[in-house]
Amino acid sequence: MLSHLPNQDLLRDKNILDAGSGYGGTAYYLYTKGFKKIWGADIEKEATDYANSRYGVVKFFNIDLFNVSKKFRKDYFSLITMFNVLYSVESKQTLLHHINFVAKKGAIIAIMDYAWDSRVEKPVFDKKKDEILRDFDGKRIYPIDTSNFKTTLRNAGWKLIKEVDLTEEYMRWYNQILSKVASERADLLAIYKEKDVEDVENLYSKLLFNIRNKRYGAVLYIAEKI
Repeated sequence: MLSHLPNQDLLRDKNILDAGSGYGGTAYYLYTKGFKKIWGADIEKEATDYANSRYGVVKFFNIDLFNVSKKFRKDYFSLITMFNVLYSVESKQTLLHHINFVAKKGAIIAIMDYAWDSRVEKPVFDKKKDEILRDFDGKRIYPIDTSNFKTTLRNAGWKLIKEVDLTEEYMRWYNQILSKVASERADLLAIYKEKDVEDVENLYSKLLFNIRNKRYGAVLYIAEKI
């Protein structure tokens, strides 16, 4: 993602929001790369509690992104990152509009997520679970529709700058995760329940299967606030 960001040097001392920050890994990664004024926001309290205890250099808030304007003031952030967040939201345009409110004019948003093209085919989900593929929290996955996402961005107040296919990168990442879990399984079972380890394996195996079979892919969007 960072290699595709414009004006990185100018953004390093600006206010940054990691929207949908989860357990804090992305926000902390940005901090290690020189971005110092970072805030994280996530709807899951367990995730933000962990992130605050693990990464003290970043402040994480337990808030619904649809209410982000209630926590942060208008025109506050110069960079917003969203890593695997929009897949869990059906009303993507509405969420991007709310995030636009707290972004400065000319702010950059970087979105990495699952994607598919509705002009080609609809994604095929896991038939063993009501034909719906779900994430760790049991939420349905709604891949970004690349056929109309430029319009979605513009309607929410963003101008598309760059679109990058990340399908190969996602496959590589998930293969690495599965290999790491397999190689460290004994150590993981000493800490976590066997079911939890199996749930991780099953989820990433399903995601990898669907991506390999071109049921959906992955994409990076870089856009600027209009």
